[in-house]
Amino acid sequence: MTYKNIIFDFGNVLADWQPHRIAKKFSRSDAECELMEAAIFENWAILDTGDVTFDQFREGVMNQLPAGLHKTAAELLDTWHQHIPYVEGMQELIPKLKEAGYRLYLLSNAPAMLKDHLAAFDIMRFFDGAVISGDIKLTKPDQRIYQYILNEYALKPEECLFIDDLIDNVAAARDCGIDSIQFKGDVSEIEALLLPQPV
Repeated sequence: MTYKNIIFDFGNVLADWQPHRIAKKFSRSDAECELMEAAIFENWAILDTGDVTFDQFREGVMNQLPAGLHKTAAELLDTWHQHIPYVEGMQELIPKLKEAGYRLYLLSNAPAMLKDHLAAFDIMRFFDGAVISGDIKLTKPDQRIYQYILNEYALKPEECLFIDDLIDNVAAARDCGIDSIQFKGDVSEIEALLLPQPV
């Protein structure tokens, strides 16, 4: 199979999304961490769907937390994207794929504001486009989000490879005619599939 376009998920494919680790960075105790994680990240998916604005979400978070944690929670909400490391090996792989001639795209279930923060991730300069679920109010594995990215960037499904960590999202992409693989943390598997290997 000859691919021209590689479509990546974000969390746990490009970047190591661990909400507990983020909450812990902003907490002085296990009890505080539990409160922050419950108030912020247990409801995070509502941002992915775009059903509430970020300001509405922030207000809901503050209503769940004691006043003494409001300042810390606000800082977390303003800087969460700064505390997500790359999946090991991805920072090196992405430039190689670009150099090899692939066009790269992002398709992520994520809050709309991620779009404003993508520049914080230096690998995004190699990407040709991005679709964020919260921005368009469609989430994987809804097949309409795959059709959206195909239409938005005039991509042919048979020329695309989609990479996601969740099997339901992979299956839905396949149902749309997009060849897809489930990422389980081994960047070398992607490299072996997409980049010429020395003889």
